[in-house]
Amino acid sequence: MGWAAPLTDSRGPDRANRSAFTLVELLAVIAVIAILVALLLPAVQQARESSRRTHCRNNLKQLGIAIHSYESAFRQFPPGAVRVDFTTGNRYRMPFILQILPQLDLAVLFNQADLSKSWHQGTNANLPLNPIPVYVCPTDPTSGSQLMNPREAFGNYGLNWGMHRYLDLDGNGSSSNEPGGSVPVCSPFGLNYGATISRIKDGTSNTLAMMEMLKGIGAGGVDRRGRIWNDDSNCYQISTRLTPNSRASDYCEIATCIDNPRFNLPYEPAPELTATGRGQSALASRSHHVGGVQVLLCDGSVRWSADSIDLTTWQALSTERYRDLVGEW
Repeated sequence: MGWAAPLTDSRGPDRANRSAFTLVELLAVIAVIAILVALLLPAVQQARESSRRTHCRNNLKQLGIAIHSYESAFRQFPPGAVRVDFTTGNRYRMPFILQILPQLDLAVLFNQADLSKSWHQGTNANLPLNPIPVYVCPTDPTSGSQLMNPREAFGNYGLNWGMHRYLDLDGNGSSSNEPGGSVPVCSPFGLNYGATISRIKDGTSNTLAMMEMLKGIGAGGVDRRGRIWNDDSNCYQISTRLTPNSRASDYCEIATCIDNPRFNLPYEPAPELTATGRGQSALASRSHHVGGVQVLLCDGSVRWSADSIDLTTWQALSTERYRDLVGEW
């Protein structure tokens, strides 16, 4: 049996022994992966935001159901805020949210309220510590921590208070939308006032009920926005003097929120403000969604309002009986 030469790879020794990527090939693979991630990430983020917007929309729908359940029981919408006159001559106020707790299946919280005492006395003082999940938009980056200051939970939905600003007419918390006040009611909600369905002459599908709003920042009473448990309605009443996400500043001239240059986030700082003896404020509807806000109408439907909505249309949507024509929006 003769000697046989060893078999060799016809492709040559270098190619036969190579089993790893070259640096160029590795870089090419990394580049392809990076391109795929860059292409897919916006789609993933968009899908997540779409889910959050749907959640936000459902929150507003639940609030709409609660408002209409209240209307079915009392034949009018819940008042935007309540001021109670006691025999002692003292006047105490209670927040809007308290009125609809039973309709939100939170009667256990409502039953803890003592309506014979000031909102800040007794068991009432502890109620604001309770977060209300349906009041929180998941797109808000602070939605994971609803207790925004040591005293109370915040929320992202406010009431349509019409095109007028909040005005403390007598220094005791009366509002520009109080019936009989110096500025007439023009929206479905006011101090000691909730509209009846028949009173909304503009049509419930053409009248705003609630809109998104940004939570305040910081602790204490400096930035009052979104303090849904507060008995002062200027914490959650939305003015249509400003369009959604307006670059114009929200403002507040009330002793507990003076000199705050941060009312206009994420835009340029608002000018500093000085408190007056009788405060006033105007808060725009704002959200962390891109391009607009979600709004609840008085018929219980929820719609999207773009930032670019015409101011006249936006203000027409906020009135209840001016019979002003609302166009496409």
